[in-house]
Amino acid sequence: MLVQRNILLLLFPVEGVIVLRDAYARRLADKWWKTVVLDDQKAMRGTLRILLGNIILFGFFSIAILFQRSGIEKTAAYQTAEQAIRSHQPLISLLKQSPEIEEPEMHLDLRENAENPSLVRARIGDEETGKEVTVSLTFRKNPPGWEVLNIEVKPISEAED
Repeated sequence: MLVQRNILLLLFPVEGVIVLRDAYARRLADKWWKTVVLDDQKAMRGTLRILLGNIILFGFFSIAILFQRSGIEKTAAYQTAEQAIRSHQPLISLLKQSPEIEEPEMHLDLRENAENPSLVRARIGDEETGKEVTVSLTFRKNPPGWEVLNIEVKPISEAED
């Protein structure tokens, strides 16, 4: 009986949803084989179920946000833009003081005849002396890779949010 009851743990995401929706917090296997767990006689309270669901949901969002930056930094477009920023003459002295490139964001347009170039934005330095840098890129087909069109540098205080 124990094997039958636990074999459905292979469907863990489905089991989690079933447990959250069932008024008595019974697993799918418990319903299927009509078994009853006697260790805990109290039914799972609605508030506890909602709390558990929110923890799981926001946990996934938090993990996605944490891994987003490393995903951006691994792209060829970001690496090309970073190389252009680090070699851009007006930014070299600021990068010596604060070498970290912060808050990267990308807007890529990979269409063949794109009207607007792809953009990589980042911040360098602190709030007072820092700059917002926008690198315009285009994707070239032969050889495949990113080409820098323009680098725009603005003080952070003048940057649009």
